[in-house]
Amino acid sequence: MLAFVYAFLFVFIAANQINAGPLNETDTWNGKWFPGNPYKKTTSNKTDSWNGKWFPGNTKKDTISKETDLQELFDATKTETNTKESWKGKWFPSKPNGKINPSNIQNMINIESTCDDGKRNIDVDFDPENQRQSYNYLCFNRKSKYEPSYATSPIQHEFLVPPAFKAPSYCQNETIEYEDRLPTFGAHRYLYPKYGEYIFLPPQRWMHNLEYGTVVMLYHPCANKMQIDQLRGALNACVYRHIITPSRLLLPERPLALVVWGKSLEMSVVDVSTVTDFIKNNAKKGPKSGEPKVQIYDAGLIAESKLVTDQTDSEVCANINNDVKYYF
Repeated sequence: MLAFVYAFLFVFIAANQINAGPLNETDTWNGKWFPGNPYKKTTSNKTDSWNGKWFPGNTKKDTISKETDLQELFDATKTETNTKESWKGKWFPSKPNGKINPSNIQNMINIESTCDDGKRNIDVDFDPENQRQSYNYLCFNRKSKYEPSYATSPIQHEFLVPPAFKAPSYCQNETIEYEDRLPTFGAHRYLYPKYGEYIFLPPQRWMHNLEYGTVVMLYHPCANKMQIDQLRGALNACVYRHIITPSRLLLPERPLALVVWGKSLEMSVVDVSTVTDFIKNNAKKGPKSGEPKVQIYDAGLIAESKLVTDQTDSEVCANINNDVKYYF
């Protein structure tokens, strides 16, 4: 009897399920489906409130395959960042990650040209065409006061240059003055003078050379000619990167001098060994290494210097001997 009842219930339930049919969208179920309503297609939420950036992409818009190149993802992200850069001003010399615009370089040259072109307004320091400034290289005193004295020993000055000091460059509309009688470091003009001997080169110019490790030879216009020639010969035999110019900054007791960045050697009589030791120990030791990009200033240049070893002076005073008369 019990088996009959069970069989009857089974048949009754099965019949009701067949008549009811499958579940549909009008089903009376009011709860939530998980993971989703089986009768509706899953669509992206277009009203997503997230307004930030997706990385590597918006998962509701982009599908990144396994074959996607990571470098392409990086480049795309970098491009997106650059295009949405908040900086609205101008880049100099060019926008980061962008190509250098040749016009920007030309603009930089134009700026320096209007500031210091080596021709206009140079009389603020010295203009070789200005006869009123010829006193810089002419002797107006008694030459006997500047005669060499073997009793007067050379004297070397060394100045403490702060490691963080950076020499500023000034345009021709500004004057440059130095506190020391014989300056060895400080401000200078923009253009870099060519190496060689000048009718006169002001310190505002050769200071730029010192910054790159050049050796500058100074002599008073009234100094003894033989001593000048001997010092010139030693310098020409030692380094290509040198400047030679008269200077009224020197005293009658020691009318000859060699100047490098932060140091000077003043003398009455040229001692070749002392001179060569000073050049060997101090040449090419300016705060800036290498060569400036442009050597353009040449107002008052008498003769350009000649190579000794090479343009970088890889060997300093390599072939000099105590008899330097053959070098001038």
